[in-house]
Amino acid sequence: MKSTTLETVFSTWQTATAEQREAAITALKGITKTTIKSPSIIRWKDLAERLQITKRTARTATQRAGILPVRLPGRNRSIGIKTADLWKLEGGR
Repeated sequence: MKSTTLETVFSTWQTATAEQREAAITALKGITKTTIKSPSIIRWKDLAERLQITKRTARTATQRAGILPVRLPGRNRSIGIKTADLWKLEGGR
């Protein structure tokens, strides 16, 4: 594997055509989009509005359904549930 330094990258970039530059930028953008994947999270407020119940009832219902709430790293308070677990609360619709 080659050692890439700023000079080698810069010299390669200068000799590249416009199409090659555009392809490289598109590839880099594609890499960042595919590597950052996070599960969709429904916040308590949005969940309560969707089910037409209060936030407190939504939290209680998730506990009874056995759904684990989503907690951010370094935090104690949960922010909601995963979108994939929503069907358990909606009764399998």
